[in-house]
Amino acid sequence: MTTRELYTKFYPIQDKGLRKKIIGLTSERILNKNEIVIKQGETDKSIFFLKTGVVTAYEINPNGKVLCLGIYHEPGDILAGGLGPENPYSPVNVATKTHCEVFCIPMKEISKLLEEYPETMLAFYNQILLREYERQWQVKNMLYIESAEERYRWFLRNYPGVIDRISHEIIASFLRMSPVTLSRVRKNVGL
Repeated sequence: MTTRELYTKFYPIQDKGLRKKIIGLTSERILNKNEIVIKQGETDKSIFFLKTGVVTAYEINPNGKVLCLGIYHEPGDILAGGLGPENPYSPVNVATKTHCEVFCIPMKEISKLLEEYPETMLAFYNQILLREYERQWQVKNMLYIESAEERYRWFLRNYPGVIDRISHEIIASFLRMSPVTLSRVRKNVGL
């Protein structure tokens, strides 16, 4: 995936002038495994889009237990804790679980583009929010309605290959089951 594909295929920007500017402002970065991209409570300095790798969003409860809130593995997935310039403080931690390649845009540049292209940038943000909303809706429905076995089968369908790339403890947390339950379900499913 290239920056041009990011802004034409994944999050299409119709305004050619804006698209040219945002492509010019977007840089590529390589992130190491277990690198914290965004810390809970801090201000996002950049918006990241996943190119390759696996990333998780999580929070740590007062007892120190980690709760995985999201797993991101598809090209174009947005990695942002806050909700943009209006609410930049991240409610979650975001960290890599594998070696990752990302595209990033500094938030200060996003703010400038919002002033210069308010309607088009609002449409861009709406695309991002809609994609994330649809993902969250699907995840929440699955987690609250389905059995542990169905949640695991859903995970395998929707996160192909991720089971072999990250800790099963993280996957169990994401699927709202204990690691012991995940192990039992994996044996029952035969995978």
